[in-house]
Amino acid sequence: MTEAVPSRHPRSLLADVKASLLNNPVVVWLQIRDGWAVWVDGGREGEWVRWRQEWEKQRKVQKGKAS
Repeated sequence: MTEAVPSRHPRSLLADVKASLLNNPVVVWLQIRDGWAVWVDGGREGEWVRWRQEWEKQRKVQKGKAS
């Protein structure tokens, strides 16, 4: 309901509550987000790709130190 109603009815009470929560200064400071409202995958693909690149870079550095 919290995803379907605001996306289908952007002027509804639930959409207003969701927008108010996401724009709250504490929520912004904590960097809480609703990735599903923006991306189909919830924003996880780009995050995972960046993590994987960093992981592989660190593994190469560790292997270089071990030799």
